[in-house]
Amino acid sequence: MYFRCCPTVAGITINGYTGTVDINGFNLTTTGTNSFSTGTINNAGGIAALTLNTTVTSTFNGTTFGANVNGNTGRIFLNGSIFNGTVSINKTANNTDLSTGGNTFQGAVTLTNSSTSQFRLAGTNPDIFNGALSLVSGNTGPIEVAYNAAGTQFNQNISITYNSTGAITFGANGGTSTLAAAQTISVVGFGGAGCGNLSLARLTQTGATAQTINLSGNNTATLTFGPASSFAGSVTTNTPSIVLNSSSFQVLTITKTGTQNDNLRGGNTFNGVMTVNNQGGDFHMGTNAADASDTWNADAFFNNTGGNRIRIGEDNAGNLFNANATFTNTSATDVNSRIQVSRMATASTTFNGTTVFNNSGNASDVHISYDAGSLTTFNGPVVFNSNASNGADFWVGQNGDVTFNGSITINSSTDGVLFGNGVGTVAMSAGNTIALGGSGFTGGRLLLRNFTQAGTTAMTLPLTGSSSFQVGPNSAIGGNANFSAPRLNSMRLLLSTIMEALVFISRTVIQVKQQHLRLTSL
Repeated sequence: MYFRCCPTVAGITINGYTGTVDINGFNLTTTGTNSFSTGTINNAGGIAALTLNTTVTSTFNGTTFGANVNGNTGRIFLNGSIFNGTVSINKTANNTDLSTGGNTFQGAVTLTNSSTSQFRLAGTNPDIFNGALSLVSGNTGPIEVAYNAAGTQFNQNISITYNSTGAITFGANGGTSTLAAAQTISVVGFGGAGCGNLSLARLTQTGATAQTINLSGNNTATLTFGPASSFAGSVTTNTPSIVLNSSSFQVLTITKTGTQNDNLRGGNTFNGVMTVNNQGGDFHMGTNAADASDTWNADAFFNNTGGNRIRIGEDNAGNLFNANATFTNTSATDVNSRIQVSRMATASTTFNGTTVFNNSGNASDVHISYDAGSLTTFNGPVVFNSNASNGADFWVGQNGDVTFNGSITINSSTDGVLFGNGVGTVAMSAGNTIALGGSGFTGGRLLLRNFTQAGTTAMTLPLTGSSSFQVGPNSAIGGNANFSAPRLNSMRLLLSTIMEALVFISRTVIQVKQQHLRLTSL
């Protein structure tokens, strides 16, 4: 069968017909209910298409389309057809539509949801996209691809456009999918309302092509990686809000811009350098105590500039840094601009490389093992650089416990560095000590409370400027100690088995050697 004109029909049903319909270069427009179950629709003529212009339902159950398919339909069900041409379909009716899947798309595909309800693909069987896929949010209703079935394939680029704030999701109900080598996912545009949410769950990138995925235009758009996604190439994102959930990454660069708080899940693995630039609200990792731990196998950098908190291992146990980690706080906003490690009672974090904490914010604290029950272990060197303003402090082992299996270096010009300030304990293993860095300790308070140094390694801490020093109560320094501090109003002396609770006076050097104390006034 072939056409000699451009017909408009009130619906099409093909069921049981195994022949070919050739539109022969003429558009075939349908305005009613459509059901395509068998046969073939081709186009042997010039540019033409099967055009949907209906407010009711179009179901694609098994027909093969050589002709292009386009237009608007109220409801849409893609249940197992082959599309050898291009496809551009817009869903308009406010009903949840779950397609069973099993479709193969050889050409470019554009899917738009202009409704307020779900447009779901691959409910039972996976889809195969061999052409570029464009997903367009045209209303508040989400587009949910690779919804439930395992094995959806994206073999060309995926582009996403937000003309409205409807979410775009991959693998929302357990479906899995793969992005072929050399292909990308990108957000290519958004309207006046900005981007909606984008969720990439159970998606595996099979090649090492770099991905850049940005959301913008409003303060709430959230980019979610996972659960169970894997990216073989570097990922760079700039987004108001972000969630990481049990996924694996190579190089990952995150810039967070929105003011809302982000609660990230655990179970993530970072095999390349991770860089976090927090310019907005809280950035919390490991917020669910029941979640698996996060693991860093390469260097990590956390930069806090937005006036709120970065938390690592907020509440989950077993977080592990196998390389170096650097935490930098430069926020000029307020006391909430904190960096916190192992914050809650069930949290634990271990650092195996060199760890550096730089604090130069405004009234910005650094907390390590804040709550009782939390634990942080440093198996490599640790550096505390303190240059914050308005009474900021390092609280190390506030109420939780901290273990140092490497040496500590401290530079401080303003705020305090407080070990064991609450009921928490701080333990340093044998062979390690605390020393001052090149900038010295010229301002703020150094506190060694509930602090135990095992072994006999000497400790020399010559504080200067306006600083003060207190050792104890409940502290034990195992090696020879040579401490000095300038403050006049800080004299307390309590001796235990080794040495406990010393607060030094200005221009006074206190030397403790083999349990003998000598005070020398200068």
